[in-house]
Amino acid sequence: MTERAVKPLLTEGPIGRTLIRLTIPMTFGMASHITFGAVDTYFVSRLDVGLDVAVHQAAMGFIRVPTMLVAMVAMGLGTGISTVIAQAIGRQDHDQAKHLATHGLILMLLLTAIFAAAGLYTMGPVFRMLGAEGEQMMGLIREYMTLWYIGVAFVFLPWCTNGVIRSTGDMIWPMLIMLIGTVLNIILDPLLIFGLCGLPEMGLQGAVAATVIARALTAGLSLYVLYYRKHLLDISRPVWAAVRRSWVAILHVGIPAVLTNLLWPVMMGITIRMVSKSGDNAVAGVNAGTQIEGFAMLALWSLSATQATFVGQNWGANKFSRVHRSQRLCNGFAVLWGLLSWAILSVMAYPIAHLFNDDPQAVEATV
Repeated sequence: MTERAVKPLLTEGPIGRTLIRLTIPMTFGMASHITFGAVDTYFVSRLDVGLDVAVHQAAMGFIRVPTMLVAMVAMGLGTGISTVIAQAIGRQDHDQAKHLATHGLILMLLLTAIFAAAGLYTMGPVFRMLGAEGEQMMGLIREYMTLWYIGVAFVFLPWCTNGVIRSTGDMIWPMLIMLIGTVLNIILDPLLIFGLCGLPEMGLQGAVAATVIARALTAGLSLYVLYYRKHLLDISRPVWAAVRRSWVAILHVGIPAVLTNLLWPVMMGITIRMVSKSGDNAVAGVNAGTQIEGFAMLALWSLSATQATFVGQNWGANKFSRVHRSQRLCNGFAVLWGLLSWAILSVMAYPIAHLFNDDPQAVEATV
């Protein structure tokens, strides 16, 4: 294979236009990713389980807290990896970028193993602390989370690999990979949840099986892109001293990013704990509401991801004035987007809530 260095693409040209060009495909990709949870919630709400439908939906609400927590850790780690790689690309140091990408994925796999073991071991105490009660509720949670923890590597991997691809300035491949994963999840969800086309009816466990399968396939595709198209993976035996240096650089950025990202799932966990006292429908409503919040935050998350790449490449190229100007543009956009989101959701809260649940208590909790 002929080695080709990745060129810095973001250190020249109009800043605003560059950020827009990067953010639009990222927004489509992030929208498809957020759709995973919404699609699962929608199909689970259509399960023919009689009076137990509220329990199923509430279980999804409890489950969303630790799954979001892991996703935020993966996103923060991905930010650390993509930022230091973008800086190396800005310095036009392809070998360093390649080492950082490879060592970052090793770190991700190590953390995955730790999360999976800790999650399986503490499943009961964690969900009881969140307010989950009753054998039926805990049975549904264990049914979902056992398979989810087993496949958690595929939850982590696309976040990190797509972050590495984004660090090159390429937002098209991450968008396509996330879109493919969403389409696969939409196809597999009804097949596995309801047992269509001769497949066994798996109920709630079918939702997580669909997610794990979709993520596994997209993880494979992203690794293909990294190795064959971006040439940013080194399959030779790693040297521990180099791995340690890479991990220090990644965690220098990744740890603050992870801690910042954890604010949302921690806040959600506290909310779920308080709302659980009002019954299963209230928990189901809050779960739907947080997913709607995710769509409202979509443009800001997308801009944040592209900004990390933009800042990284320009910082590595010592073009600090472009970094400062881009930050001012992003801050102004964030304020305007927040006001627009508030205005739209203030008007559309009830119609949107009814898409997830018809129970009055659940609708009120969502609103």
